[in-house]
Amino acid sequence: MSRLISPTALEQAVDSNAVVLVYADWCGHCRTFKPIFEEVAQELKRGALPRAHFCKMDWPKHEAEVQKSAIGKGTHFAEGIHEAIKEFPTTLLFRRGEDRVPLPHEVYDGGADRDALKGAIEAFFAA
Repeated sequence: MSRLISPTALEQAVDSNAVVLVYADWCGHCRTFKPIFEEVAQELKRGALPRAHFCKMDWPKHEAEVQKSAIGKGTHFAEGIHEAIKEFPTTLLFRRGEDRVPLPHEVYDGGADRDALKGAIEAFFAA
């Protein structure tokens, strides 16, 4: 199961193996995608990726906080995230031990297809 995160938790996620669903409460596509994300997160946590973190962030609610947080200062994180988030929902993937720039390390934009999402996450962490 995924958890809701704050900008502080997002900073910790960037330095770990993490999959972050960026959504907006008002977004209809997000309401369709969130249960798929949850299902994939549960399956991968029980199987192939027990140590990965699966998180969700309501971007419109936290965007200003992210820009003001330590993660947005002195890095290209804020710019990278803004470039990555072209629409809602957006799924960001972070790999532990990789450089903080550029961030995110990967963006999933394959739509609300359960198997495509699962395959993209597995392939990212297998690389």
